[in-house]
Amino acid sequence: MFSGLDKIVKKNKNKPTETEEEVAKGLFELEMKETETEEKGFLKGVVICESIYVPVKTTGEKALLIKIPYKSLAILKKVHEKVVSYLEKKFSCTVVIVAERNIISKLAPVGCKQKRPRSRTLTVVHDALLQDVLYPHEMVGKRIRMKIDGSRTIKIHLPESLREKTEGSIQAWSSVYHKLTNKNIAFEYVRDVMARKKKNQIIDLKLHIVLLYHSIFKKKK
Repeated sequence: MFSGLDKIVKKNKNKPTETEEEVAKGLFELEMKETETEEKGFLKGVVICESIYVPVKTTGEKALLIKIPYKSLAILKKVHEKVVSYLEKKFSCTVVIVAERNIISKLAPVGCKQKRPRSRTLTVVHDALLQDVLYPHEMVGKRIRMKIDGSRTIKIHLPESLREKTEGSIQAWSSVYHKLTNKNIAFEYVRDVMARKKKNQIIDLKLHIVLLYHSIFKKKK
């Protein structure tokens, strides 16, 4: 038995699966290889509570979904790139790490003075899971596409500058997010938002100058 088993935190003390043991072993190996004291301390605080393989329908491959306790999320973000890179090399697939969150139903009984926390609502939890799936990248826009049959697809806009880094992972992200939320998402790349905003501002300024010129010209008449 390797000492990396203490990196698995299971509810009700359930026995870890073979996949979870392999992931824990990988995290332990990475921790032992790290020589920098600060990052070694961060890696020591990274633990998992669940790990499963998710089929990626469009490619026939699999993605590795790892769930961690919510309290470990802040620590993980400090070494996220290193952890994901190491595990992807070890397991030869896309690795997605999300925090475990609980949803409280609208119908759940609560005390007369106690309100349901907004962070536990379905919408907020699903949005937070999407951020976890995409981390460290950020979307620049989102819209919902309705089909005739009533099904929905959430279109996620990513900046064009991320295409090279993320194009190989977006199918796996879609499958993992569907597994977590039962919602369909698709990704689109858009031009730099800031550049587009500046262009729109220039157009608005030109239009304002033209209108101002016309108003002054009319007054002179």
